[in-house]
Amino acid sequence: PDWQTYRNTANDSTSYIQGLVNSANPVAFLPAGKYVISSPIVIPLNKGLIGAGADKTVIIAKTAGVNIL
Repeated sequence: PDWQTYRNTANDSTSYIQGLVNSANPVAFLPAGKYVISSPIVIPLNKGLIGAGADKTVIIAKTAGVNIL
């Protein structure tokens, strides 16, 4: 896939993913899809984040210098 083009045209999902992590659930589920983030997702020690599978849920950094987690 052309990740550079995708990064530049996709909506930023940082707030959405961080909101899932911050929810009352101990483990947040991120549905299948491609998610672009502009800053790291902060996962507290008592929380977790899982996706639908390695080939189904993809988190992409908006720029090369952004750490994912």
